[in-house]
Order: sequence, then structure tokens, then C-alpha cells
Amino acid sequence: MRILDKDNNEVTNVDLEKGYLKAETIVIKHHDAVEAKAGKSHVEVIKEYPNGGKDVVTVWDEKPVEAKEAYDETEEIQRYHAYSDDELAERAKAKEKEENNATKLNSLYDAEMTFSDLVDAVAGLLYGGAE
Repeated sequence: MRILDKDNNEVTNVDLEKGYLKAETIVIKHHDAVEAKAGKSHVEVIKEYPNGGKDVVTVWDEKPVEAKEAYDETEEIQRYHAYSDDELAERAKAKEKEENNATKLNSLYDAEMTFSDLVDAVAGLLYGGAE
């Protein structure tokens, strides 16, 4: 599956730290409807026989055409959307907060605490009590 940016340029090195992918269907080519045509033909004699018989062949001057409805050729792609500077800053802040909480939680596990102290400390992390 191809990956395209907002300008329809193909992206080969996707950095998911700086953007994200979204599934999309794009139109590659539009085909107009075609009206049916009967076509035009004539008969040509290939060979004549003494008893009056003839070998003939039909020659198409204009071939008949079947009717077709209009349709679009489509392709499934992934669209790469780059994060804005504000979104990158917000993601970095959220990642830092997550890492800090993980570090605090790990230090709580390493400390000698009672179960009640541990529950209070985890609740503080989850509900914003201890920063």
C-alpha cells in the first residue's frame, strides 16, 4: 500500500513520532459513461460458385459498442499527516509526564511501603494528588 503526503508525493521514510497515518481511498482515473452503438457493416463476397452459391464475410465499418456506466478507478492508500509544532510540543509534554509517572511508580515499588501507603501513592499519581 502506498503512503502519500498532503501534496500526493510518495513517502518512503515515515516517522510516526512526527506524524500519523490515516487510511484513505483516492480516485486514480474517471471513466465517462459510454452509449451503446449498433455499428455499421457490409457483406463482401469472397468466392462465387457455378451453381450460384457464394462465400461471404461481414466486414464492420464501425464496430458495435456496448453501453457502460461511468465509474472511477480507485486505490486504497495511507495518507501521512505531519504534526504541527504545537502538536509536537503537546506530545512531548505528555510523553514526559508519562515517563515521570512511570519513574515515580517504579520508585514507589522499590521503596519499603505498606500496602495502604502504596494504594494512596498510586491514587495520588492517577488522580493528580502528588506531583
